[in-house]
Amino acid sequence: MKPKLLLVEDEPGMLEEMQTYLQREGFRVLTACTGKEALVKYEAEENGLEIRLYTISRPVTVMAEARRHAGFH
Repeated sequence: MKPKLLLVEDEPGMLEEMQTYLQREGFRVLTACTGKEALVKYEAEENGLEIRLYTISRPVTVMAEARRHAGFH
């Protein structure tokens, strides 16, 4: 079975390019554009993810959103 990964990128064009490349390389790719979306997908697939790859253009904004969603202040 191909490894499954979660790719998080807040720029849709970059996300699509990276997803296409990784799929061509044989990975099953879940994608998210926001921290909240990433956490939802991670929680739903946690046991089935072999790799979590994060590339974030605005890490402060996205990570603050993820922390709020997770209940951190």
